Amino acid sequence: MRMKMDQEWEWEYSREKIKKQKRQKRMQLIGRMLFFFCVLIGGFAALEFAWGAFGQEGPANNLLGQKYELNEVYAAENVTGGALEKSESASGIEAPAEPEVQNPFGEFYYYEKDKQYRYEDYQLENPDLPAGEVVWRVNVGLDQKFYTMAEAAEVVEKGPMLVNKYRYLPKDYAPEQLVSVGKGKRMEKTAADAFKELKKAAKAAGFYLQPVSAFRTYQYQENLHNNYMKRQSEAEVDTFSSREGYSEHQTGLTVDINTGQSTLRAFAGTQAAEWVEQNCGDFGFIVRYPEGEEEITGYEYEPWHITYVGVETAADMKARGISTLEEYYVKYIEHTPEQTSEQSDSLP
Repeated sequence: MRMKMDQEWEWEYSREKIKKQKRQKRMQLIGRMLFFFCVLIGGFAALEFAWGAFGQEGPANNLLGQKYELNEVYAAENVTGGALEKSESASGIEAPAEPEVQNPFGEFYYYEKDKQYRYEDYQLENPDLPAGEVVWRVNVGLDQKFYTMAEAAEVVEKGPMLVNKYRYLPKDYAPEQLVSVGKGKRMEKTAADAFKELKKAAKAAGFYLQPVSAFRTYQYQENLHNNYMKRQSEAEVDTFSSREGYSEHQTGLTVDINTGQSTLRAFAGTQAAEWVEQNCGDFGFIVRYPEGEEEITGYEYEPWHITYVGVETAADMKARGISTLEEYYVKYIEHTPEQTSEQSDSLP
């Protein structure tokens, strides 16, 4: 009997032990599943946090954006030399508006809007020039090399007519009426009549003036320039001889003079040359290439080269202290003082 009880107890003990082992295995399995689940949830949470922190709208990205904006502010402060002003201060008082930057060239009536960038470039190259002088020089073309960006000259037979290294005449141009001024030379009639009166006045003052060269055709000027080129470089020739089409002699308004007893160059410095320079304006002439203005005219000083511009223009140039036709032409022929800057802007 006792043996039977012992067997039953052992059997019951074994069964409980097996159940216990099964429970332990189940708990281990559940624990492993819970651990895996926790790891999985933690991984998703970490990914969500990382996206929230460093994504496009995350706080970390906002901080970076704020830092970038601050850097821009600091850079702007360094450029302006102080903190950027807010449109409204903490006290509610509105900050004064920044003054508008004025265009130094636009205040002149002979300003041309389409040349603005050229004015700016020429001013940089010539910082000592006043803005007004920059404007008229650029309008003439002096910001470009001679014989570049040339345009057709406006033909005005009785003068003044601007023909220079930027303004040219057609090959076939000649004044409608050419008359003799002596020595086989011819000029446009109005200019010729004025030159004859100038000769009479010079003779009364004790000086004999004769024409050495007056009207020249396009072909004549071309041959003359080419002959000079056989002996000298083009750069040298260009200082005293015009290229064909760019010569004032083709206008019929110009005459080279001397006293009949000297060459053209020998005329410089003579009493006759001084008299002509002082008095030719009374007859409508100017010394076209004055001393010290070589940069403007493109030619060396030629006291023998006089050009008819009309008595009124010659007197006005003298009164205003303007020695070159280039400056006067821009300020008082192409434009007028009564013209506003808005009208100037609309010029072609």
